[in-house]
Amino acid sequence: MAFKYYFSGFPKTNMKKRKAVRSKQDKARLQQFQKMVVVGQKVNKDEIAQALGLPTGEFLQKLSEWKECIPFDVDEDAVVVDDLNAFSKAIDELLKD
Repeated sequence: MAFKYYFSGFPKTNMKKRKAVRSKQDKARLQQFQKMVVVGQKVNKDEIAQALGLPTGEFLQKLSEWKECIPFDVDEDAVVVDDLNAFSKAIDELLKD
């Protein structure tokens, strides 16, 4: 029971953050992702994957991890951001450490 109590004290958002940003490379990819989306609020997924140097499967995995912490949508072949301020704020929060 002590084990369960110990881990129940971690905020869920911190666990999501740790999953989304695991390395310096993840931070660099998030920064690149942010730059691409800020320029155009609707960006093709393949273009983002290529710019981040990720194969499609790995990129889709990253998108699903990032989606838990960052407000964006995936519309067929594109990543779409409706609120750039919220999007940038969420990424800045992830990169803060």
